[in-house]
Amino acid sequence: MKDILKFFGSEEGQRIQGESGAAIPAYQGLEDTWAGCFAEYPINIQCFIEMFEYSIQSVNNASRPEWKSKVSDELLKIYAGTEDIETGLQKMQDIVDQASAG
Repeated sequence: MKDILKFFGSEEGQRIQGESGAAIPAYQGLEDTWAGCFAEYPINIQCFIEMFEYSIQSVNNASRPEWKSKVSDELLKIYAGTEDIETGLQKMQDIVDQASAG
């Protein structure tokens, strides 16, 4: 198990994840591997690449199993247009805060 995690954390593993669209690579300079997956779609992903300068790692704490699917559900509502971005982001923050508080 450690070997696969080590591989996915390597530059080669990050490149594969980017090229498949599975994740934005953590290595600077590999952003285009991920961005290339979206070339055929009519969306502008440049804003995500620009966020690399100030982004932070996703919360990964002991309460993650409690909030992860709820946050994903809120994100899907935003994507579907059934919830506006500001409301959805606030709900996501509230879900994480509440679960993390115990």
